[in-house]
Amino acid sequence: MISRSLGPEFGGAVGLCFYLGTTFAGAMYILGAIEILLMYIAPQAAIFVPSEPEGEGAALLNNMRVYGSICLLLMALLVFVGVKYVNKLASVFLACVIISILSIYIGALVSAFIPPNFSVCMLGNRTVNGHALHDSQCKKTVLVQSAGPMEQEDGNLTFMSENATAFPTSMTSLTSLTSGLVDVNTTTSLWQQFCEGPELNATCDDFFTHSKFSVIEGIPGLASGIITENLWSTYLSKGEVLEKQSLPSPPVSTPATNQRPYVFADITTSFTLLVGIFFPSVTGIMAGSNRSGDLKDAQRSIPIGTILAILTTSLVYLSSVVLFGCCIDGVVLRDKFGDSVKGNLVVGTLAWPSPWVIVIGSFFSTCGAGLQSLTGAPRLLQAIAKDNIIPFLRVFGHGKANGEPTWALLLTAFIAELGILIASLDLVAPILSMFFLMCYLFVNLACALQTLLRTPNWRPRFSYYHWSLSFLGMTICLALMFISSWYYAIVAMVIAGMIYKYIEYHGAEKEWGDGIRGLSLSAARYALLRLEEGPPHTKNWRPQLLVLLKLDEDAHVKSPRLLTFASQLKAGKGLTIVGTVLSGNFLHSYGEALAAEQVIGWGGGSPWLQHLLIICMVS
Repeated sequence: MISRSLGPEFGGAVGLCFYLGTTFAGAMYILGAIEILLMYIAPQAAIFVPSEPEGEGAALLNNMRVYGSICLLLMALLVFVGVKYVNKLASVFLACVIISILSIYIGALVSAFIPPNFSVCMLGNRTVNGHALHDSQCKKTVLVQSAGPMEQEDGNLTFMSENATAFPTSMTSLTSLTSGLVDVNTTTSLWQQFCEGPELNATCDDFFTHSKFSVIEGIPGLASGIITENLWSTYLSKGEVLEKQSLPSPPVSTPATNQRPYVFADITTSFTLLVGIFFPSVTGIMAGSNRSGDLKDAQRSIPIGTILAILTTSLVYLSSVVLFGCCIDGVVLRDKFGDSVKGNLVVGTLAWPSPWVIVIGSFFSTCGAGLQSLTGAPRLLQAIAKDNIIPFLRVFGHGKANGEPTWALLLTAFIAELGILIASLDLVAPILSMFFLMCYLFVNLACALQTLLRTPNWRPRFSYYHWSLSFLGMTICLALMFISSWYYAIVAMVIAGMIYKYIEYHGAEKEWGDGIRGLSLSAARYALLRLEEGPPHTKNWRPQLLVLLKLDEDAHVKSPRLLTFASQLKAGKGLTIVGTVLSGNFLHSYGEALAAEQVIGWGGGSPWLQHLLIICMVS
């Protein structure tokens, strides 16, 4: 649609960018499925196991590369066998997604009456890393009852337990001392991470000394009123500790360092950053359009399906945001890796009846999205190749006897494999968003342009369509590109521009009467009609010359200096009309007329001369 409306150059450039975005999106979905598999479903399936904690990230990437490549191979084979099997599996994946979404809504309603037990440890108003709670005690000290001999040294009692561990304490810390049984007030593992030693009189962090440990519910429930605290934005800078504003904080200016077991923000957050992270989740609304060749009634199914996709996803996303804000504490919502809850799946804990509903639903959802991308992307490439506007892509227009894009599928799988080998697409994701936004931008531009030009074959069936809606959508897409990441937007535009220039110089053999030339014609017509409104002013006068030339027997201009003289008279500002007269019948002298047109059309040897061409045939 873009190439027919805006020309083959625009269509090819945007189409290739959209194809690359769809292909890498498939790699992202596959990596997401493997991450869910290795983190929540089968952690024991990991092939690479780190020998040290520092190598955990590298081991995870290697596992994702291996399992991602296997998953990509299986999906590519399924798409190669036939799209009908993909359509059958799509119904199963859709059912899993619907069940997962319903379980979240049901879990949110249930939390109003029975909130889940999901505790978060707090020191003052700062969030404590749940992985640091080795003994599951969010306390400074605990009472331990043991039996054994005691020794006195320098006024202190040291109790020797049966496991030979010494608990240093003071006389007042002994709660009972009868029959050899004693309750020892001993420090916890958290104490040792904030203090220089396990002794009660050890030197400790100033904030730790003046603060108390407390436990809050990470999911207080729908009836808790936590929405009033989550209603306003709380953006954090990189390295800033997660704090709960409603909890008291001691008047201590001790900064939080990474040497203490707090939960820190890993990146600096802002509205523009969150838009860039969120946008890839809504890039699947044109999945039906990508497979228009497989639809029974594409003219009817694409508008209905696209509009319903936008409405349903918008409803689900917006309602989910409100529900999470009503049920989950803000420190847990801002905890990217779930460190405060020991890496547990927060939305899975909220869902009813079991977290496995969300885990399984998310896994099949990402698998289904990956299949859709591997199904739609080869068809995009095949359509571009069949248009024959990019010479080196012609081979990808061929496929099986039933039209399945075999060669395009192979290239798509190869490009997706490159994304999987990268394994981490955090930096590539904004580029994908730019490619999708660029496609949506030009789709809106094409629709608006066709409406304004009143193209005869442009007949939108949507009753409430207006060209201003397309311009509004185009403006929003352009704004989102620069809001999300202005430098990525420039990179995407440069890539599209390079593809455009390549098509312009080496391809673009097709001519579909694109809207850009139609817009030029409409602008010229409008300008000519405006000239008739009144006499031209002296400032606006331009010379208009008529040059009559005579050709010799070889169809050469006899007096080429006339053209040079005309060019000097108008000084490149006016309009020159060049004509000649050929005697004879037009049908018999057609070749001679073409030769004369070729000669005069190039200005009689002066290609820099701009003029109109008139050839008269007289008999």
